Amino acid sequence: MADDKLYEAAWAKVREYRGPTGKIGVGPMAELSPTLDRLKDELLWGVLWSDPCVDIKTRCLCTISVLAVLGMEEQLKNHMGWALHIGITKDQIVSILSQMMIYGGLAPSHNAMRVAKELFVEKGLVKG
Repeated sequence: MADDKLYEAAWAKVREYRGPTGKIGVGPMAELSPTLDRLKDELLWGVLWSDPCVDIKTRCLCTISVLAVLGMEEQLKNHMGWALHIGITKDQIVSILSQMMIYGGLAPSHNAMRVAKELFVEKGLVKG
């Protein structure tokens, strides 16, 4: 059973992280299994990301680290863009991706840097 308070908390956290146009409830999971998608959003955004024990920037950098090591390029690019939105700098992202070379491997770090460069070019932060 869905929880309206958790869903509202999820929406609030997504707007904080992604900006006022941030969305939840879209994509293949939402289309194929909307109940599961809503429960995922309530847990992910309404509980985990809303837990005040860890601030939003730290959670974001942890997420970027994991996505970089796992090679999840689409999600990595999204989270790096949202990182910029919440005030994490290009240099901080590059530093975290550099550290992942040691803990996650050269190939995943290299791929993550490529994705970061694509994003930074799109945002006008570096030249293509």
